[in-house]
Amino acid sequence: GQKALRRILIASNGMAAAKSIMSMRQWAHMEAGLGSSGILEFISMATREDLDSNADFIRLADKYIEVPSGKNVNNYANV
Repeated sequence: GQKALRRILIASNGMAAAKSIMSMRQWAHMEAGLGSSGILEFISMATREDLDSNADFIRLADKYIEVPSGKNVNNYANV
């Protein structure tokens, strides 16, 4: 279709998530000709531990969704 993506879910944490957000914002601004790096909205998934540590990927995201921590049956892999 012709509908463009505007909202991106970052279902990872740490440096990989931060680099992904920064790279996509740079791409939107420089390469895609979208004019503004703020045209994309990033939503991160974060555990309570991520929030308590004030992780970079949460600060870089526009919004976050808190998910349970623990084994994979309870967290990112099963949301």
